[in-house]
Amino acid sequence: MFSRFTLRTVALSIGGFLMVIAIILASFGAWILIGTTPHRSGSGQFSENGEEIIYEKTLLMLGVDGDGHNLEGQRTDSVLLVRLISGRVDLLSFPRDLLVPMPECTGMAGEEKLNGIFAHSSRMAGVDAGAECLSGAIQDMTNLPIDDYVVMNMDSVVTLVDQLGGIELCLAQSEVDYGIIPDITDPGCHHVNGTQALRYAQTRKYVDDGSDLSRLDRQHVMLEAVIERTSEVDPFREFPLFLRLAGTVKHMTETSLRLAEAREVTRIARTIAASDLGSAQTIPIVPADDGINLRLSPSADAYLTALHDGSPLPTHG
Repeated sequence: MFSRFTLRTVALSIGGFLMVIAIILASFGAWILIGTTPHRSGSGQFSENGEEIIYEKTLLMLGVDGDGHNLEGQRTDSVLLVRLISGRVDLLSFPRDLLVPMPECTGMAGEEKLNGIFAHSSRMAGVDAGAECLSGAIQDMTNLPIDDYVVMNMDSVVTLVDQLGGIELCLAQSEVDYGIIPDITDPGCHHVNGTQALRYAQTRKYVDDGSDLSRLDRQHVMLEAVIERTSEVDPFREFPLFLRLAGTVKHMTETSLRLAEAREVTRIARTIAASDLGSAQTIPIVPADDGINLRLSPSADAYLTALHDGSPLPTHG
């Protein structure tokens, strides 16, 4: 379970990320509109009889270990379901080591890790096909239609962090002992560059419990640091930097939200910024029989039911 601070930064990071897309698609003026609109829960739109119109949206955010801008055939490093409903944002992470039946769109049979779905399908038919195939698998698992997806090239994080002038990460003694960032030999907080930040976020072997969940924790820590640094950028006083960051985000992204839907992108960003923060959870899992991979825990049913019904997600434990 994520801390309240993590919940807020992850939720705002998604809103901020979509706001940057909105800049690219809907112009700089749209971003100003989002940034200056008073925050209110709910849709902010009302029917003729005065009842608030509830805005619902389900997004799938995928982080992929890309080779440059080539995402085809790469495995997903993170899978995050974002549910906007009734003025609330719920976030549910799916571990990449989760064993699932391979859908027909992968050209494979039997069970494999969740992160193999995008890889197999995109290798055959491209990034959009890979994202749609994985979206379909998550839909089958959750019984919840997914409206849109965003695929992020994790390797481009290196460029993004370097453009920001680096970020601050704090390392525990165990992380230093195992050389999670080779150039850092002392525990504590350090200013790191893009390559170091990506190494921190992607390492899982021999650190903490060596699980995919400990790696997810480090990804969220890095994300918090990136968002904190990004929030310090003034788009008016540092407009050239702001444009470079927007260009990097555009380069690192594939999405089903197209130019014709710029108004919808802006609406999503505004909704996230205005919504109450519900919860951020990792779907409950148990070890598979091989001791390496994962399966859904019986307690996952409560999470899937909540998603389908639009109820708040349960909390672990």
